[in-house]
Amino acid sequence: MLPSGAPDYHIKDFSTGFCHLFALALHERYGWKLRALGEPEDEYSLHPWGAGMGSSITHVYCLNKQGLPVDVNGTFASEEAIQHFYTHELEPDAKMLSIDISEDEIRSKLVDRGYTQVRESEMKLTRKVVKKLALSDPGEIKLAVPEKTRF
Repeated sequence: MLPSGAPDYHIKDFSTGFCHLFALALHERYGWKLRALGEPEDEYSLHPWGAGMGSSITHVYCLNKQGLPVDVNGTFASEEAIQHFYTHELEPDAKMLSIDISEDEIRSKLVDRGYTQVRESEMKLTRKVVKKLALSDPGEIKLAVPEKTRF
């Protein structure tokens, strides 16, 4: 995988637990569509999200203008690549699903289910990180694809 240019501590924070803040900052800055990654709905889904998504969200990210997934790690080659990136190590055989998610759903429904509350002080820091990465410039975008899925 090629790094996005973010320092390791930002990659750790915005990949595990604060991804929704990073996605919101990308959405605010570039107008990119918000997406959520999780397991498909099944008979054990207590409060499904809808659109086939089960109860829990694994990761939140954006789709750029070219329709490619973007998060703190960089730009992925496809939604299958980001799904693989976030599940392969823990659950290699997991089936994952990506759905659209709104800003309101992130700020309320996602927080109600255990994600960190969206606070303005945290958003200010996150906006600064997103601005420094300049992810809208195609010359700066790096593809973040696991080695095993490269073609």
